[in-house]
Amino acid sequence: MKKLKISFLYLILIIFILPLTAHSKMYMWTDENGVKHVSNTAPPQNIKNIQEKGEETFDEEKYQRSKEQQKIDATEQAAEQEKNKPREAEELQRKKQIERERIANRFFEKMNAISGKAIGDRRADVLRGIGDSLLSCPGADLKTALRYYEQAESIVNDISKCKANKHQGHQFYGTKCIDKLIENAMNQKKAGDSYMGCSPEYIKTVEMEERIKRAERMAKRAERKAIHAQSMAITNQ
Repeated sequence: MKKLKISFLYLILIIFILPLTAHSKMYMWTDENGVKHVSNTAPPQNIKNIQEKGEETFDEEKYQRSKEQQKIDATEQAAEQEKNKPREAEELQRKKQIERERIANRFFEKMNAISGKAIGDRRADVLRGIGDSLLSCPGADLKTALRYYEQAESIVNDISKCKANKHQGHQFYGTKCIDKLIENAMNQKKAGDSYMGCSPEYIKTVEMEERIKRAERMAKRAERKAIHAQSMAITNQ
């Protein structure tokens, strides 16, 4: 009878204790330093905002279904991105065209502002040419081209250095000085045109830059290999 009671007590203990050990609680909290903790051990008593959660058993079938769904979602997302590429390219090209038109109009406005003034026609021709290039050329490297175009604009605006004699209230300018000034401005414009893809010189420039970059990459790889070989030699000593 005594043995039967002991066996009955063990049975009660097994029934109530095993579920507790199989599904023990997990505690999540953040300490005073802002560090997050996840543990099956209860946190210190001074910790507030404790989240408790029972441990979940691993479901292999559910896990596999989740992985398959992730693959499907990734495939669909990649297909959607591929589908949108032509549309995105068209939108990017449209934005570039709008930006070129905006900049070209700025040069046309400045051209109109100096027309009729001293040496206005020759200076205006330079600015008109820049505006035309911005509208008609492919616009391969607008940022670099604009740097040269703005330099050309600065040159044609600086005619004070070419002042000569003043007669009856009219200012005259040295012809040779103006010729040189317009020539320098046109050289800057041509440089800008090359980066806008307006001439074959642009292709040569790009090819030269690519050769330089390729040579730099090869030199860096050779340097890394030499350093690696040197470190291996030291290690093997």
